[in-house]
Amino acid sequence: MRNVSEQLRSNLLWSEASEIEIRRIFSKANKWRELHELPMKRVRHQILGHMRSTGVRGLTAARLKRMQSIRKKLVRRKDFSIEMLQDLAGCRVILPAMKDVKSFLSSYREKHGHKLVYEDDYIKRPKIDGYRSHHMILAFCGSVGEEAYFGKRVEVQVRTRLQHAWATAVEAIGLFRGEDFKSGSGDADWRKLFELVSSEFAYIENCPLRHNAPSRTTRVAQIKELDRKLNASDILDNMSIAVDYTDRYLQPQDRPERWIMTFNSKTKTVRVEGFKNARAGSASYNDAEARSAQESEFENTVMVEVDKVEKLKLAYPNYFGDVQLFRKNLIKIVKGRGATEYTLPPQQVAPRPPKPVPDDLWLRRPRTRWQ
Repeated sequence: MRNVSEQLRSNLLWSEASEIEIRRIFSKANKWRELHELPMKRVRHQILGHMRSTGVRGLTAARLKRMQSIRKKLVRRKDFSIEMLQDLAGCRVILPAMKDVKSFLSSYREKHGHKLVYEDDYIKRPKIDGYRSHHMILAFCGSVGEEAYFGKRVEVQVRTRLQHAWATAVEAIGLFRGEDFKSGSGDADWRKLFELVSSEFAYIENCPLRHNAPSRTTRVAQIKELDRKLNASDILDNMSIAVDYTDRYLQPQDRPERWIMTFNSKTKTVRVEGFKNARAGSASYNDAEARSAQESEFENTVMVEVDKVEKLKLAYPNYFGDVQLFRKNLIKIVKGRGATEYTLPPQQVAPRPPKPVPDDLWLRRPRTRWQ
């Protein structure tokens, strides 16, 4: 896989002559990534069961890391190969408040049944850009017959709704502007706004602030100035209106657990497709990524797993431009009030089409004898 990693790291130029070789490289990388799908699914279902048994209310979702993100990470980390990436498979746990995060982590550590490789507590020690979440890296331990998957890493991210709102806004603005804020690039004013709001959110949640964070008075004043300069509140409000997606994909009777979402930053459209068959979903995902690498720098595709279609948008609102929780708190800060958490309403889904009413008139007609 070292050679595959070097090729993924390189500038792959599509042409008739190179297409076969590039698809071969992607195929090898995809096969390694797909070995993490079963561990990811097992860990997520285990988390759901644990939440039910302990009475913790929240949302879970899982995803395989996008090939675009894999390639970017390999470029940033020249000493890494694809086998060394710890987050090819990820499970996200979104809980109402910090007390729920602490309760979940305390009990889940004792009962997950896998090998805990390490933890990164970005809530106690926020990243320099303001990112906050608690990460656990698990090495999968399965049942008899699953030996091929033993040791595959699954990253579990545990965060509050407020922390999720912040991360959502960062990704959503990045998608709309075509900038990768997560890698430290992009507009400096937007990055500064997110950094400051993260510290304000941490203050409200009674959590440690980022190192060298300004005082609250200075912080709020800077947030107000950046909001005015960027017109941030209005831009955030307009984003969800700008995104176009079709509710026909979100029927309440649909039961697929795997969904492929593709966001086009040029047309501001989202395509959503559900798959009941895991193999068909993976094949479609791999093909979509290959097309994106070949044809479009504007498309971002991700395959996610959720247990209910209503939770698709709640788990990945950035793909729908849904940043209202972040925006509402930003407005409160600008107006001099502290940020607060909000209970997000469930995603509205398209109603079932009305059942046809059978014509039973012939039953109610007077009986006649055949002549």
